[in-house]
Amino acid sequence: MKLSIITVNLNNFDGLKKTVESVLAQTWREFEYIVIDGASTDGSAEYLSSVSKDFTWWVSEKDRGIYQAMNKGIEKATGEYLLFLNSGDFLANENILEEIKPELTGEGIIYGDLTLVKNDGSTEPKIYPDQLTYSYVWEQSLPHPAAFIRRDLFDRLGQYNEKAKITADWQFFMLALFSIGTDYKHINRQITVFNLNGICNDPRNLKQITKEKQQFYSPKILIVAMADSIHTARWVSQLQVAGYELQVYKSFGSISPTSPSLFEGGVGVGTSSVSHEPALAKAGVTRHASRILLYSSKELPTNRMGRYIRSFRKLIDPNYRINELASLIRRFKPDIIHSMETQGAGYLVEEVRSLIVKKSGRFPKWWHSNWGSDIYLFGRLAEHKERIREVMEHCDYYSCEGLRDVELANQFGFRGVVLPVYPSGGGLKAELLERLRKDTTVTSQRKVVMLKGYQGWAGRALVGIRALERCADVLQDYAIVIYCNSQGPDIKIAAELLSQSTGIEVKRLPANTPNEEILAWHGKARISIGLSISDAISTSLLEAMAMGSFPIQSNTSCGEEWIIDGETGLLVPPEDPEIIEQAIRKVLKNDELVDVAAIKNINKIRNDADFDVLKDLTLQSYFKIEKESKE
Repeated sequence: MKLSIITVNLNNFDGLKKTVESVLAQTWREFEYIVIDGASTDGSAEYLSSVSKDFTWWVSEKDRGIYQAMNKGIEKATGEYLLFLNSGDFLANENILEEIKPELTGEGIIYGDLTLVKNDGSTEPKIYPDQLTYSYVWEQSLPHPAAFIRRDLFDRLGQYNEKAKITADWQFFMLALFSIGTDYKHINRQITVFNLNGICNDPRNLKQITKEKQQFYSPKILIVAMADSIHTARWVSQLQVAGYELQVYKSFGSISPTSPSLFEGGVGVGTSSVSHEPALAKAGVTRHASRILLYSSKELPTNRMGRYIRSFRKLIDPNYRINELASLIRRFKPDIIHSMETQGAGYLVEEVRSLIVKKSGRFPKWWHSNWGSDIYLFGRLAEHKERIREVMEHCDYYSCEGLRDVELANQFGFRGVVLPVYPSGGGLKAELLERLRKDTTVTSQRKVVMLKGYQGWAGRALVGIRALERCADVLQDYAIVIYCNSQGPDIKIAAELLSQSTGIEVKRLPANTPNEEILAWHGKARISIGLSISDAISTSLLEAMAMGSFPIQSNTSCGEEWIIDGETGLLVPPEDPEIIEQAIRKVLKNDELVDVAAIKNINKIRNDADFDVLKDLTLQSYFKIEKESKE
């Protein structure tokens, strides 16, 4: 038996009759038909008795609600697929099951489209997407009366939640699709006529629906991260959705040189905003629909006295931050702890995990995100190898920006679940990019070269300046724009000397230049250069690609996973000005190369770095982890 059809009913005689007649009229009848009536008093039971010879099984008895009735049907069903066709809904035509039968090809959920019947009797089609996103299903669900659900999913996930009065089928779809990741298929065909006068579409039930959704999923998430990092801010901005309770604990005090000096001012527990943190505020992070709090044990001033107090506290208790975070975990009781960046947040969470496990033996699900050089560079340094291994061996979930780092994590002992690989910066907003690109010209007509100004332990901007100086003969009608750390004394001196020796205009963008302005500059550039001895997916690389600027990127990053070397960008050694010079000259003289690359790179960003797409993956990952934490 390939298909079981289940109909439930309570005092809806006219609707029940329509439903049953549409099923019994099908030209293909090799299915079982199960009907559950809730002891109706309107003649439904008598009608069912009169046509019972055509049912596989039926009953009329009191139940505790629609989902208990459906669960009775599930228990009796023997088909590979189950279709729930409630009273009042009916199949689109008498041939529809015969047409659909070849489509039942083994996927976990196979769904079609609906014809909606409005309260005034008019109809309109409801077409569902081929690709399902977390956000879509959260808001829209799937067409339950047009969804064929493989029977064994109920064995894996359990039956419908009878405590939910309205949303149990939605809960089941969320778990099937985004917790266990069942496969699915859309059939582009009107399968069922659906009446909109049911309880799920009654505005009076909106409050109950919201309540049930919150009871089903309201995660408590503790993020340990650099609170003044734009990457943290962009990530947190993805979580401003209903139902989340979020705490951000600042991972300042990191021994890693990747960590900038952190904002040290405290915001008391329970305060109403994270706007005290510049990076979070700039990214638009507010107490929107979530409770987002920035944690600190005490409000301390950001002046010299505040720094003295913190230094003294660390002197008398070197482990105060470990104890402080452990205390927060005990009080907040997060479902998920998410450490973002390894040498600060990852090491701290590992120390806290070790402390808590020794005392209680239990620690929340731990998601660790690798940033930039966390594992690629520091994993080769003696003082970091063992600490990285401890993080990798103990975290439950791991995410990073490149497949290179997945392999490295496995080498360091990671045995948990690898989450989707995508940029940790949270993606780029399509509407902003489209607006900025309206003011751009084709890449081959641009007369600007962008250089990322990072110079130091990893950045090699000075090598870029040297390469540009060697190209002075072909850059006379160009301007060079240096951004990010362009105010550093070494960059400032080198930039001034470059301009003096070559006569080329060199512009250094201020440190506080808004991201939108930097994007606009990429939109004026023919070339964007980024050089460092270690990185993952450089956000500046993605921004250059998004704005049509041809990227020249150091080959010590994961750039090869985003650009095709020699076609949509050039990968170069970060410390060889001669090779970088050759790359610059090649790009300056080949108009077709840069114009074709711009089109391909923009499409690449649209497909793989869109903010909304990555946000959906982020929300889906938290959902998966939270549900697994409850098992």
